[in-house]
Amino acid sequence: MTSAEINIAIAQACGWTDTEIVNEGGKLMYGQTEVPNYCNDLNAMHKAEMRIPEDRQAVYDTHLVAIVGKETGLMPSLQFRCIHASAKQRAKAFLRTFTVGKWREAK
Repeated sequence: MTSAEINIAIAQACGWTDTEIVNEGGKLMYGQTEVPNYCNDLNAMHKAEMRIPEDRQAVYDTHLVAIVGKETGLMPSLQFRCIHASAKQRAKAFLRTFTVGKWREAK
């Protein structure tokens, strides 16, 4: 998925309606409001992560560990690396957890 597709999918999962999200000059807009850049903004991802239901949080953790482990190698400091996961890594884990069927690998 492209960063724009990821940002739209997370925005939708957070309650934004896709029919009102438009790309204006490279910025995703919802009316007069810019859609958060979940792929690059840890604060935006934190707000999205807070929406994960308690019964799905362990699933999110599992996805995040798998993503970070795949990208950095399974090392003794994997837990540290997960704590410091990038916004993009968190966005991938979020979509795999919270939006069933939304995540797809880039072609």
